[in-house]
Amino acid sequence: MGDKEAQVNRLSEYVQGVERNTVKKIQQVLHDHNILVLEFKMAKNRVTSDNYKVVIHPDRVPRGEYERRFNAPTTNEIAAVVVSSERTASRDIVIQAHDGRLTRVSDTHRFYDALEYPIIFWKGQEGYSFDIPQINQFTKQSIPNKKVSCKDFYAYNNFNLLLRCRLLFHQFLVDMYVKVESERLRFIALNPTKLRAENYIHLQDAIRNDADLDPNSLGQMVILPSSFVNSERYLHEYTQDAFTYVRNYGRPDLFITMTCNPAWPEITRELIPGQNSADRYDLTARVFKVKVQKLVALLIKGKMFGDMKCFMYSIEWQKRGLPHVNLLLWLKEKLRPNQIDKIISAEIPNLETDRKLYDTVTKNMIHGPCGALNPSSPCMKEGKCVPKSIQRDF
Repeated sequence: MGDKEAQVNRLSEYVQGVERNTVKKIQQVLHDHNILVLEFKMAKNRVTSDNYKVVIHPDRVPRGEYERRFNAPTTNEIAAVVVSSERTASRDIVIQAHDGRLTRVSDTHRFYDALEYPIIFWKGQEGYSFDIPQINQFTKQSIPNKKVSCKDFYAYNNFNLLLRCRLLFHQFLVDMYVKVESERLRFIALNPTKLRAENYIHLQDAIRNDADLDPNSLGQMVILPSSFVNSERYLHEYTQDAFTYVRNYGRPDLFITMTCNPAWPEITRELIPGQNSADRYDLTARVFKVKVQKLVALLIKGKMFGDMKCFMYSIEWQKRGLPHVNLLLWLKEKLRPNQIDKIISAEIPNLETDRKLYDTVTKNMIHGPCGALNPSSPCMKEGKCVPKSIQRDF
């Protein structure tokens, strides 16, 4: 809010070697176009006292929306000035003067994205909030009592600038998915009756087995249902499903693995000039998912190993940042010892008869030279060669 040259000096201190002119240009863009900066400056000029707060209301109508689309009160400003008063309307962001501390920004606030990532949302664009209604695609009218979820909002958002932000894009993805999971956890905590948590079998067993336990003394416990991904009940349910396969069909016949190849043409042709696959984990994950579906369809419909009884697979992310699938197959006709060599091969393919397979194997499944000849090889760890099979993160 003070001298612009002093602001540039302070911002330039955060990153060593940053170009001062670049910082100055970015700062000027924010001062000229960012609605939050403009509102803060306007609010500061309206008061003469040092004891004030600038409050951003989270329930205002987004800019550019049609009138009366939302039921929330409408105002022409995103900020309000509150002087010498602790009681204000519902709020999430409070910037206080010198004598107080800053209040944490709630992730459900409409301007959370613009305040957390000011360079990406340089105009102060509004992000997700609880009050965005679902719109019927045919009537173009809002659906009563139906709101857009956090996941749907960010899945629909086609803000292409994000794809050019590299590491900041990764941070944004993680941050927004934490917001998605926080919304789901918040719903579970506030709606236990809808989930019928009191009917959970293990909870009833715990109370029944302890005769001296008073159910009212348990407090307000929040139990994650099996529908919440990676919760204890979710993992327990999937483990029981896997045991059911083994109990009904016996041991699996084939164990097949496939790792994502960042050089797949489906990935490389979608990259922006100057990018590599590590800059676009969203693209890598989508392409790999399609490849897994194609592999499963090839095994089931193509019957490469004959008719199958069932299959299961799990996808994991390795330490190198690439997805990896483990696939189990149960065949109707069991494999015999004399068929193993036709399916599994530990030899380098013939260069003359199958050049494409030879190039694939020598490029992706053979590492070297390593050791003292090449200490910078990717397989070298603390001066020793560690094969990729050991490096994998199970």
